[in-house]
Amino acid sequence: MDRILKDIVAADKEARKRVQEKKTECLNIQHLVEAKKAETKAKYEQENLALLEAKKQAFEVEKAQALKAAKQEFDKQAEALQQTYKAHKDEWIQHIYEHCIHQ
Repeated sequence: MDRILKDIVAADKEARKRVQEKKTECLNIQHLVEAKKAETKAKYEQENLALLEAKKQAFEVEKAQALKAAKQEFDKQAEALQQTYKAHKDEWIQHIYEHCIHQ
């Protein structure tokens, strides 16, 4: 009977040891999963930041080009307006003068 009890105690002790090993293994796996999760999250965040920065730079270039084109168009129209004024200034002044005098 003593032998049976010793075998049962030994088997129980061995089973508890295996259960503890499995719990430790499970915890190690959980820690590994958490570490991988954090690593993956950091990787994707960095990739997204790089993408955002690239898009921001592309938009800045596009904005600068649009601003340059708008300024060129403005300068072109201002020059055309200036030329029209120079060409018709005397005529307009005379017209205004005639209108004021004959009113």
